[in-house]
Amino acid sequence: LPGLYCVWVAARRSAPVRVRLARLGGALAAVILGAGLASMQLFATADLLANSQRAEGYGEEALAFNFSYAPLRTVNFLAPNVFGNPGDGSYLARGLFYEEAVYVGLIPLIAAFVAVFAWIGRAIRRRDDVPAYQQDAPFWLLVVVTGFVLALGRHTPIFPFLYRNMPTFELFQAPGRWHLWTVFGLSALAGIGVTSWGEGKWVVFWTRLATAGAVGAGLLAVASPLFLPPDVASIEGVQVLVREVAMTSLWVALAGALTLLYAGNVPERFIPLPGGWNRAWAVAVIVVVGVDLGWATRGLNPTVSAAFYNPLPEDEVTTDVMVRGYWPQATLDLVLFGQQVTDDGLEFADPEELGFEPWLNGQDYRVAQSDWQGFRRANLPNMNLLDRQYLLNNFDPLVLAEYETMIDSIPAGDIAALADYAVDRVYTDDGVIAVSESLGRAPFARDMVDDFNQVTLVGAGASGSGGLLRDLCHPGWVAVQSQNPGTSLSCDSFASYFMDVEPGSPGDVVLAYRAGWVRPGALLSLASVIVLVGVFFMPRPTRAFIKM
Repeated sequence: LPGLYCVWVAARRSAPVRVRLARLGGALAAVILGAGLASMQLFATADLLANSQRAEGYGEEALAFNFSYAPLRTVNFLAPNVFGNPGDGSYLARGLFYEEAVYVGLIPLIAAFVAVFAWIGRAIRRRDDVPAYQQDAPFWLLVVVTGFVLALGRHTPIFPFLYRNMPTFELFQAPGRWHLWTVFGLSALAGIGVTSWGEGKWVVFWTRLATAGAVGAGLLAVASPLFLPPDVASIEGVQVLVREVAMTSLWVALAGALTLLYAGNVPERFIPLPGGWNRAWAVAVIVVVGVDLGWATRGLNPTVSAAFYNPLPEDEVTTDVMVRGYWPQATLDLVLFGQQVTDDGLEFADPEELGFEPWLNGQDYRVAQSDWQGFRRANLPNMNLLDRQYLLNNFDPLVLAEYETMIDSIPAGDIAALADYAVDRVYTDDGVIAVSESLGRAPFARDMVDDFNQVTLVGAGASGSGGLLRDLCHPGWVAVQSQNPGTSLSCDSFASYFMDVEPGSPGDVVLAYRAGWVRPGALLSLASVIVLVGVFFMPRPTRAFIKM
């Protein structure tokens, strides 16, 4: 989006061609320099993307089109909580509130429309004697329309066509996130439109009517429970709608009052206005917009005690063969089950205690906040890292493609083997082709120390042959144990590492991650830092050049 805006500015605003090209070149140079500074992170991300399960696309279209913005939700631009608010437990719609939030405030929304209509009026009158930023209104309008149409996802043929035919579209899900463009474009238009706050007798006339109508609608909404049947008034959806109509009416009335109090609309009998009137009026606008947005987002960022991040007491941390895994279908349903291996096979724990539900309740955020101690003990994905707990699938958006293939290949009936897999990942090499077949086999090493970027197999050299270490078959892992120079690595059909250790070799086998992108990434980042420092000492262009 910033790149498109730079192109727009260079094409739209008058200046010699060389100046436009120089501005575009400067913007491109800034992007290149920023990429150079972040090359360590970008190289790591590229390495993961190239080996992830999304390298060939996101996969199932039904899942990729998840969070497509329903046309009915367009009313949220005007009333953010017409379907309720999860912050107070009143959210009645399916899905996640924050994935589909588009509200920018009532006054900013009105100002955005003002910017568009003012631009249309200037275009009809062929006026070009306006500030440069007002000339950007068509660009931001195009951004809003593009973001809105793409956010509709499966509800129009446009996004599905791009998903199936346009490179990079198939890598991501949730088309509703294109509303980032919509919201940003509306915000930019609001900034343009607020400088054209309406004035004149017709503005005053229609504003008075709108304000009176808003006050009437608000009073009617507040009084509605008095004449609605009790069984209707008690419906939660009706209560949510009544509250939202009343609040929207309030913001419309305040917007109208501010318009009538605008200096250009104050009746002549009150002229001259007191000193500082314009400044006080501007502060009032900011306060009203701030309160409006604060009310719309109340409760959406619940907080808990910092003790939430403390390690659990030892007696609450699982140290036996308990492990969590995902049933394939349960993964799609975002339902996590606790699994525990017993003599008879698999025993399910209560999903109401161990699953995403009820803790991460999309309709009521207060659940995890009010009982954060229970939420903390749930050991959900990523939270397990606080206590160094094993988790087969950490619900990462990007995982190694081979790893996901291996997990998906495990039959549901053999899911009990995941406990052995997660705790003891080292097996002998005599025909191990699936996790379930590894049960009961002698360990390849006495112990294993996993330090993320290095794995030490204690006593592995004494095994006399070789062994299999699962989930590490990824470019960059090498054997670095000097006492076993004959140790070699190769990948099996499940992309697990097979280690061939010279018989009778003493000591441990050490595997380490030595990615090839680290050194060039570090050098490029360092070089970019040097260039950036040098930029600060370069002579700045003259104002005459900038104005050309």
